[in-house]
Amino acid sequence: MSTNRLVRLLGLGVALLAAPVIASADVLNFTFNGTANQANNGYIINQAVSFTFTLKSFGPIMPAGSATAGNGYEWFDEDSDNDPELFASVSGTGLSGTWTRPATTNLAPYSFMNSYATGELQFFAGTDSFRVNDTGLTANGQGFRELFFSATFTGLSTALGPITITLPDPTDYFGANLIGNYAVASQNIAYLFTSGPNTTTNFTLTSLTISAVPEPSSYAAIAGAIALGGVLVRRRRRA
Repeated sequence: MSTNRLVRLLGLGVALLAAPVIASADVLNFTFNGTANQANNGYIINQAVSFTFTLKSFGPIMPAGSATAGNGYEWFDEDSDNDPELFASVSGTGLSGTWTRPATTNLAPYSFMNSYATGELQFFAGTDSFRVNDTGLTANGQGFRELFFSATFTGLSTALGPITITLPDPTDYFGANLIGNYAVASQNIAYLFTSGPNTTTNFTLTSLTISAVPEPSSYAAIAGAIALGGVLVRRRRRA
């Protein structure tokens, strides 16, 4: 094998490793960062907090929702009989357990994510049921009921581009060109609600990170690129 061909193939492998692994099968993390404003539910004032919503990998099944031309997209999970589950997991500072889709009744889930042309993003994970253990989570030992974040992020409005009336798969929509970090500009509303004596804890959001979580098939592609590079190097040494 010629030196030039070896270099080209190795360069391809390196490029595959260096490129962001974004595919329709991948899932996305939305991590909201901020500080606590109250000493409730085990949190303390000015405590740094971080909460992550991980989307489901929807595949051929689209999440429920709606789209408004010139306004934005709304994806929701409010009816377990008809709406695909929106979040694979919800985690963060002070949270313990594993997020479970509420199922006391078919209407017990109450989760949504809204993305507007203004750059405002809203995330809500919770339950309509008063049986807070339906969510599978606790917040510093208190029964978890709901978590809500709403803010306008600098740069997100430009990246959203034109809004159409066709509801996209949120993984493809955000994963295509919105991976990155965004600072909060305005419209800062954030709270966690529990069954504790001081049920609500308010937060101030400072930033959002959108990141990809490659599926096993993506890791296999990376491993294949590494193996290809190793084979080519061994062949070159034997030559």
